[in-house]
Amino acid sequence: MERIRVISIESRLNFGNNTAIINVDSELAGTLVLTEGGTTVVSELAVQIARCRRCDHGSIVPDWLPVSYFGEYQSSNAWVLSINPSGREFVDQNDQPLAGARQRFRRLSDFEAGGRTQLCHSDVGDVLAHQDTYFTRPGVAYRPFFNRLGRFLSAVHDQSDTEDALLPFTNGVSSDTRDVYRYAHLDIVKCATSRPWNLLSGGEKQQLTANCSGYLEQQLRGQSGLRIVLINGRTAFEHCGRVLADRLGYKPTELTFNMEGVTSSVWKGRIRANTSDVGVVGWSPNVVNGHVSSSQMGKLVDVVRREVSEVSERG
Repeated sequence: MERIRVISIESRLNFGNNTAIINVDSELAGTLVLTEGGTTVVSELAVQIARCRRCDHGSIVPDWLPVSYFGEYQSSNAWVLSINPSGREFVDQNDQPLAGARQRFRRLSDFEAGGRTQLCHSDVGDVLAHQDTYFTRPGVAYRPFFNRLGRFLSAVHDQSDTEDALLPFTNGVSSDTRDVYRYAHLDIVKCATSRPWNLLSGGEKQQLTANCSGYLEQQLRGQSGLRIVLINGRTAFEHCGRVLADRLGYKPTELTFNMEGVTSSVWKGRIRANTSDVGVVGWSPNVVNGHVSSSQMGKLVDVVRREVSEVSERG
């Protein structure tokens, strides 16, 4: 791989007879890694995340590199936040490492680096290229999770008739004002854990979120053009909402409603991220864990749609 240092907002690159203008957001300026599949901007934040060794190896699998985002994060204007990547992103149902065209994300063992801290910029560029193309490589995205989440997002934007469950993450979905929202998915904890989140101890959860929360804050502060942030589920909201409140001035209002006998909550508010005033909406039911019936989902969609519409209009 070749790499070129991006030193200005607009850099002119010459490849023989071909010239390309690369426009780079000032907050994302870093190293432009050239691969066979295209180019990837490797920011210093991305390098810090990929090289991170803050957490106890009893909680994480060192070979599973941190996932800083899912999808085309740098060009997205809408994010969904959750807790942390599933181990299923790295292994199959028999706990065997995914390989070849089925491999979703890079592992440390894919590189010659002796440890995370030895990953070079080109290695990190390869890591990011896999994250950028997560939703566009055929058969790669973890469908049990992202089909449900994608359909929910489409319904929130009143496009539930779409056949492509991943549409919010690929081409984006339109709002009633004809604005297009193109989603990326991010987790407050960037590493997949050796055990599911609900089986971790309180101390492990606290260490993981404390060590990673600064990365999410920097991502939010560095992303220009961000319009809306959605938070899926009470657990994610408790962790992400605390970071947004402590560091980005999030002061949500809570709406409780009855979802067929189940008292549920939706929270809405705004944060200041980069130069943008960003609406943030979270909801207590987890829409991907299969515990929400279709009729309950319909009620939740109606409530979230209304709150998303309101914070979008005020933006």
